[in-house]
Amino acid sequence: AIGAVLGHGMPHPPLESPSEPRARIVIALCSEQGFVGAFNERILDYSQNCIDHAQSELMLVGTRGELLAKERRCPVLWNSPAASHADDVL
Repeated sequence: AIGAVLGHGMPHPPLESPSEPRARIVIALCSEQGFVGAFNERILDYSQNCIDHAQSELMLVGTRGELLAKERRCPVLWNSPAASHADDVL
């Protein structure tokens, strides 16, 4: 599924700003475990691009994404580990 999504490319956020400034939340769904290649990097690249174009807050799901955000010194409003197994989802 990840390969199919990455094969289509990610759309870019609009560059023009809305007529009224609005706060918005960007939710990045990253991986909980490793061995996903550059998946988390691409998700955070896109998320940071969205944040740079609007007055936004970043919320992260996935421990690996949280570690990468800390490395990049990217401010995160909220974070949570992702479900590792289907039984972890309530």
